[in-house]
Amino acid sequence: ARLVRGRSWILMGAMVMVIAHGRPLTSFRKYSMRNLGQRAHVRNIIRHPWLLKSSERPRIHRCRSTSSSSQINGASGLKGVVLGDSQISVVGDGDKGLQYRGYSATQLAVQATFEEVAFLLLYQKLPSVSELKFFKDRLKDSSYLEPQIISMLELIPSTSHPMDVLRTGVSMLGALETYEHSQSVPKSTHEKNVRLMAEQLLAKIPKIMLHWYKFHSTGGPVLAKKSPSFSVASSIVEIFDINEPGAEAILNRLLILYAEHDLNASTFASRVTASTLADPYSAVCSAIATLRGPLHGGALSDSIRLILSFSDADAAEEHIFSSLKQKKIIPGFGHRVYRMGDPRSQMIKAWVREIATENPSRQQAFDVAERIEEVMLIEKGLHPNVDYYGSLLLHFLGIPERLFVTIFAMARIIGWSAHILEQQENNRLIRPVSNYVGPVDRPLVPIESREEHDMKENLQIPQKEIQVPMNIGNMPIYSQPRPSSTKKQQQPDENNLRISQQSQRYRTL
Repeated sequence: ARLVRGRSWILMGAMVMVIAHGRPLTSFRKYSMRNLGQRAHVRNIIRHPWLLKSSERPRIHRCRSTSSSSQINGASGLKGVVLGDSQISVVGDGDKGLQYRGYSATQLAVQATFEEVAFLLLYQKLPSVSELKFFKDRLKDSSYLEPQIISMLELIPSTSHPMDVLRTGVSMLGALETYEHSQSVPKSTHEKNVRLMAEQLLAKIPKIMLHWYKFHSTGGPVLAKKSPSFSVASSIVEIFDINEPGAEAILNRLLILYAEHDLNASTFASRVTASTLADPYSAVCSAIATLRGPLHGGALSDSIRLILSFSDADAAEEHIFSSLKQKKIIPGFGHRVYRMGDPRSQMIKAWVREIATENPSRQQAFDVAERIEEVMLIEKGLHPNVDYYGSLLLHFLGIPERLFVTIFAMARIIGWSAHILEQQENNRLIRPVSNYVGPVDRPLVPIESREEHDMKENLQIPQKEIQVPMNIGNMPIYSQPRPSSTKKQQQPDENNLRISQQSQRYRTL
């Protein structure tokens, strides 16, 4: 199996098998697939397209092929591995670029709204005028936050990572959910409930971020603005008080480009969770936790830090040359699928250029970004990904850097939901296997005879200062713990137990 490199080896092996044993070619196909599958540990999970009949080959679009050895023996990071069929999106298939259910994503970004695209991904068709109105009315009715969620958000510290806030909020929504989610529910009812849960998340996630951010930035009660209709873009404008002309239209287009992108890390995580028949809230929590990672959603913050660290384009060029000589990774460049450039990136670049022309400081930042792009293309042949100019666009709109990734999540929630729904329609548990390379048949030594090692330094847990929340008015403050006493602790008197004011308030909460 390790020597297989192409069809020529398969054909040569088939000829030898037929000549030596007189077996037909179809028997060899079954024999070879069985043995290759066993040796490569991919039984019933992953099968290389070259080893299948043409009618059995997966109809998944890929921009380039991969070697047979990488798929059979276990590709690093599952690179090039085909999981299964999907009707949601196609990424990097030649000149097709990015498409959502057969529609060009860049064309949708220009001619449609984000809510239209959300309807498309959930219901597999573009809505009519009446369907879109009814859909947006449902989103508006679902956008209110329950009192339990509001109380919880006000207790989350302002120093928390915004993605932790979203993950906690979604988990709380799941705990309060009343829709039944079990195998006993009919398939049609289950699909309806999953779509309703997806609409709830699409409407509530912007409000979760709005309340938490406003509460800690203003220090008082949050009064949401009343609007005749609902849109995610207008909610983002409300969260950050954006005054940029045309900001809502720009955010609407950006959300569409971020809405879906095949089996990226967070989407794959959501499908793995969904394959266990977990509820959609649990699957979305898995996706949010994955998006929080610096190699996924963290690229937005890394890109803007790089661009803003230079005063002019010449300094940026010199630094990039130096970094490349030291083999450092430059954030915002390269993509596992797009080799000839991300079509979304060039579209966003045009929007950034338009915003930057009337502002000297913005123009300077754009010139720096463009010079870095030129150097990376000449020196490494790498194109910018969607996060590179996307981070600059969010910065120009006045959105804080640490909250960039939440915009990503607000858009991608609909893509996650579409994949969760598709996974559970024709479900099979996603359970790959690994290629074990560790030791085997080790003798078990009795504990008295095992070699001693000093593990105190490795096992010692550093002491952290625990912040105990106290509620004073509408502003949560966090008190530092009292220093531990060296005196011998006295046994508490059950009749006259002294409780500090701090502990009383904590128990009240």
